[in-house]
Amino acid sequence: MTVALRVLIRVDASPAIGLGHAMRCLALIEALRAAGHVAHVSTAALPERLADAICATGATISYIAAHPGDDADAIATAALATSGECDWVVADGYRFGVEWQARVRASGARLAMLDDEARATRWDADLLLNQNLGVPATAYDATAPKVRLLRGSRYVLLRTAFQAWRGFTRAVPTQARHLLLTVGGADPDNLTARLIPGLADCNALHVRVLVGAANPHRAAIDAAVAATAVAATAVAAAAVAATAVTAGSGGVTFTVLEHVDDMAEQMAWADLAITAGGSTLWELAFMQVPSLVLVLAENQRG
Repeated sequence: MTVALRVLIRVDASPAIGLGHAMRCLALIEALRAAGHVAHVSTAALPERLADAICATGATISYIAAHPGDDADAIATAALATSGECDWVVADGYRFGVEWQARVRASGARLAMLDDEARATRWDADLLLNQNLGVPATAYDATAPKVRLLRGSRYVLLRTAFQAWRGFTRAVPTQARHLLLTVGGADPDNLTARLIPGLADCNALHVRVLVGAANPHRAAIDAAVAATAVAATAVAAAAVAATAVTAGSGGVTFTVLEHVDDMAEQMAWADLAITAGGSTLWELAFMQVPSLVLVLAENQRG
């Protein structure tokens, strides 16, 4: 009989931080719950929609009044681990330094750190997970010689909804007709609205624009879609006049979708995606979607 583990997951999400850390932790929570384990989340910030998704798994959430990675954060996280008699603490974020790690481990729980960059010079953890491609086998040798390392795409955290698509084989058309525009759950720089006008002169293209749970720019996106649709109509009309084509020359059409819960189905629909180099890229790769990838932060470049 498997003994149920009690796991505390420390993660944040917001327009400034993005949703990527929390979304992959959601995948971990789904797997833990499916295996009969207990999951609890400790957070300083979490959009309501994402909190609802976490609670829907049967996990619980505690909100802490602290800046990520500071002493108050470490004290609060350690206290939650102690009071919950946790076997493991899992931390996903760039601010949980070695002092934070040491204080949390002093609670008696084992500590797993999710990392992307392999830049820290010291670690005080039991396990390190870096799911990215191109991480050298020696990347952590000097910094964490006694830590168990899980490295590479074998350990990518994918949500349960994608498991149903194992074995899926995509048919790639000669010309893309369905475009998915998704640049993250937050998009603090409003890149979505800035990209939309560039699609005005596309021919016979249906664009689904995904607006994430922490995106504050819905009004600007709607305005960009409306303006671009008008421009696309004008372009199509000019093309018809120039070539005397009377059918099959329609321009670009848009559908804006907010708080999408069926991401796998959206990706199955798409012939092509425009996306950012964050955690969504793993999902697109799994669903075999040809993608134009934008680097929005330097740590996405690799």
